[in-house]
Amino acid sequence: TILSKIYPKSYRYTGIDIVKEFVQEGKKRFFGENIDFITGNFLDIEFSSNYDIVLGSGIFNQSFNKVDNEVFFHDVLNKSWSICRDGIAFDFLSDKVDFKHDHTYHNNPSEKLDFFYSLSKNVILRNDYIPYEFSICAYKNDKFDKSHAVFNRYKEITNNF
Repeated sequence: TILSKIYPKSYRYTGIDIVKEFVQEGKKRFFGENIDFITGNFLDIEFSSNYDIVLGSGIFNQSFNKVDNEVFFHDVLNKSWSICRDGIAFDFLSDKVDFKHDHTYHNNPSEKLDFFYSLSKNVILRNDYIPYEFSICAYKNDKFDKSHAVFNRYKEITNNF
């Protein structure tokens, strides 16, 4: 896995899914003392510690019948932000497409970007890998040195300034 290559002994991964079969498949493919999988609803789980990064993939792609998609989005992002130390990253289906399925939920990138900006000034929107998907990352460290106008986080990881 990518984490084990970057952080051979110092990472901890917790995967959560409401679908039991997905959790079972994850346990088959990825295992070790640093890896844990939980079957359950992310919003119902009480976390005893924080995580460096919280990310979600595909969780906002379904159009719900009994839950308002926008309420779900805000609930998940607010909880994710509250339990992360460094940042969050999520992907979405874009509404900037020429097709949509009845069962999928397509998001406006500008609207989602506005929400992420309400959390941090240090935000990345990527829409360059699949035409109908985009991802947004927000970092808690949004401090910057006005003399360079570069985020401190960026300076720390690149050592360019």
